[in-house]
Amino acid sequence: MVMICFLPAYSQILESQVVTIVDSTTNTSTFDNPDFFIFKNVNKIPYYRNEKKIKEIRSLDKKEDWEKLYPELFEYVSNFGIVNFYTDTYFIWRLAKLTELFGNLNEAKQLYRLVLKHNRNDIDVRKVELYYDSLTINEQTYYVPIEYYYELVDYRMEVDTLRPPRGVLINMGTLVNSGSADYGPTLNDEDDLMIFTSKRNITPGLDSRANEDLFFSVKFQDFWDQAQPFDEINTRYNEGSATLGKSGKTLYFSRCDSPDSYGDCDIF
Repeated sequence: MVMICFLPAYSQILESQVVTIVDSTTNTSTFDNPDFFIFKNVNKIPYYRNEKKIKEIRSLDKKEDWEKLYPELFEYVSNFGIVNFYTDTYFIWRLAKLTELFGNLNEAKQLYRLVLKHNRNDIDVRKVELYYDSLTINEQTYYVPIEYYYELVDYRMEVDTLRPPRGVLINMGTLVNSGSADYGPTLNDEDDLMIFTSKRNITPGLDSRANEDLFFSVKFQDFWDQAQPFDEINTRYNEGSATLGKSGKTLYFSRCDSPDSYGDCDIF
């Protein structure tokens, strides 16, 4: 029996954001610190909502009292749980605009990135993208030399297209391998159960495409049995990158592009 549990991949939410705590005594004069933000309720509560605060924020927004709105909105957003990021993205968008006005441009960019990462339908994301691009137009020259960048791209292509160094690619035979991409194997502690990702299934429909699913094979003596799909886990969305917990009873895996995900891919 494999137990499935859901673990939101919050590393996808912050992605390399630099953060620190803001308390209720913070005022606008201290907001221009680049180490400025932490979401203190993440992994504590799924969703934060305070109707009284929302009413106050909307009132200040309607009055266009931006200076008073800024600290109020800052404090409210800092209480967000994971679900807030895609249900209340508008508040992050407003905070980004106010941070650009009263705070630090780098801080505003971090918030714009969160908006682009998690927007669902309450914001015209095309406008946000255009605006964000205009703020970051010169930033690409500040990262790594272009030659190194292309080396990284080539390396990622090797990973994505299953071209490991010679001698690593092993065909497990027709009982395990298919004619499609089979990759990302993991073994249990006894080395007699192998779980891997495969693109052998096709999602039907007008936009039919190869679907990433999880398969497993059991070893009997020196032979691996025919690979079987994890029917209780696989969906029409992409599952992969599996690993077993220490007890061998808990399976962790990623699922991508599903409508109930908090990011592009989440850990289940």
